[in-house]
Amino acid sequence: MLSRRVLRIKTMQAIYAFMQGDTDNMDAAEKNLLKSIAQIQDLLIYQFSVLLELRDYAEKAAEVAMKKHLPTAEDLNPNKKFINNRVARILDKNKTFQKYYDNLKINWSGQSDLIKKIFNEIKNSREYGLYLNSPDDDYKHDISFISLVYELFMIEREEFQTLYEEQNLHWANDFDIANYLIVKSLKGMKEDYSEEVPFFSLFSSTNFTEDNEDKEFVLTLFRKTILHNPEYNKMIEKKLENWEFDRIALMDIILINMALCEILEFPTIPIKVSLNEYIEISKIYSTPKSSIFVNGILDKIAKYLKDNNKVKKTGRGLIE
Repeated sequence: MLSRRVLRIKTMQAIYAFMQGDTDNMDAAEKNLLKSIAQIQDLLIYQFSVLLELRDYAEKAAEVAMKKHLPTAEDLNPNKKFINNRVARILDKNKTFQKYYDNLKINWSGQSDLIKKIFNEIKNSREYGLYLNSPDDDYKHDISFISLVYELFMIEREEFQTLYEEQNLHWANDFDIANYLIVKSLKGMKEDYSEEVPFFSLFSSTNFTEDNEDKEFVLTLFRKTILHNPEYNKMIEKKLENWEFDRIALMDIILINMALCEILEFPTIPIKVSLNEYIEISKIYSTPKSSIFVNGILDKIAKYLKDNNKVKKTGRGLIE
C-alpha cells in the first residue's frame, strides 16, 4: 500500500502546479494527479529492473573473462555471489513483477554504457569487495548489499533522473518518491516470496480508477485545500509576527494549508500526525528554515482551533 506520506507529497505537487498554472480546471488537475500516482509503480519497476541488468552484465563479463587467451585463476573461477544474488532471483521468478516488466516493454539495450559504468563503480567499491569476500552467504547478507547498491550508486543518480524524465513527464517529480519506495520495498521484501505473491501491493485497490480509501483521501485533500485556501490564508496572516504574508514561500503556504485541511476536514487523522507529516515534508521540499516556520505557525493555529472547539475528531483522530 502506498504510504500516506507519498500521497501527501503527490497532492502537494498537484496543488502547487494548480496554483502556479493558468487554468482553474480542477477536474483536469484531479485526473492528472490520480494518473501521476498510478504511474509511480511503473517507475519502481524500472528502478528494480536495473538490478537485473547489472546482474546480467556481471554474468556476461564473467563469461568473457573465462574465454580470454590467458585467463587468470580468478577469471576461471569467478566469485558468483553477486550473479547469484537472492534478491535478483526473487525478481526473476515473481510473476507480478515479470508481468509489469513485460507490459512496460523495458529494454536497457540502449543504455549499455550506463549499465557498464554503474557496474564498474560497484565492482571497484570497497563494499563490493567486502560482500564477495564475506563468509556470510544468506538472504540477509544479499539484501543488505543490494540496499547499499541502491543507496550508493543509484538513488542520487542524475542519469536515471534525466532518462526517466524523457520517458514520462510525471516522473520528473517522482524520482525521489520512487527511491524512497525502493528502500521501503527492500526492507519489506521476504526471502520466502513465492512466484505468486503480489510484488507490489502499493494501493488499497489495484489502481486509482476504482474507489478506495487512498483515492478518497487524495481527492478530498486536493479539493478542500484549494477551496478553503482563502480561509486558511487568513488564519496564517493572523498568526504572523513581524512578517508579511506576501513574503512567505508558496510551498510553505501550501503545506500549512494542507495540514489545516487535515485538522479540520479529516476527523479520523490525529492532529499530531498531520503536524508531524507536513513538518517533515517541508524539510525535503521547501527552504532550509521552512520546517521551523511551518512548525511555529501550525502550533499556533492548532492551539487556537482546539481552544475554540473548531476541531472535531473521532475514533483514531482523538489520539493526542
